[in-house]
Amino acid sequence: LVISRTPSPDPSDSSHSSSLFYIYAYPTFLVNHISKTFPYISQSLSDQVLKYAMITTTIIGISLFAVVFLFTGQVIQIFVKANAEILSVGIPALRLYLSAFCIMNINILISGYFQSVGKEKIAIYVSIVRGFLLNIILAFVLPSVLPATILWAIVPLSELITLIGIAFYAKNSSTIENTALNEEFISA
Repeated sequence: LVISRTPSPDPSDSSHSSSLFYIYAYPTFLVNHISKTFPYISQSLSDQVLKYAMITTTIIGISLFAVVFLFTGQVIQIFVKANAEILSVGIPALRLYLSAFCIMNINILISGYFQSVGKEKIAIYVSIVRGFLLNIILAFVLPSVLPATILWAIVPLSELITLIGIAFYAKNSSTIENTALNEEFISA
């Protein structure tokens, strides 16, 4: 996801930067690196790349969330001319929804990692669960037992449940024993 500004027609205006946020770019880059080099590098080097990628992508996710959390009103104002009523509803809703930034990059990275090391089925399961299945189930179940505002929490909850599932898989799977993924979750 890239949020871009339209370049200014004035060549002296240096504010026409190409992008504001890269949410998926970093995990995608690292997964491509792992997949291209995996047959040629040792498991320990691949594990090291994954470990540092998880740390970096976690920092990126938390940083993006922190920026949006601190400037939620301004973010809303970018898209609509919000009055006090819209801001009073929009600020908590947007903060809740965008808390998914903290986990989303990790899930994307791990799904891509599975794909890059030849575990395509697990990668597909992770992608389907986090991007579709859990969202549908939670969208039908949660509003029937909780207030409608819970809809804003569906994506963060889907991401959290997916991460817990990945951690469970990593701890109990003999196919990824002694890898950085397993060690990251065991140390957590």
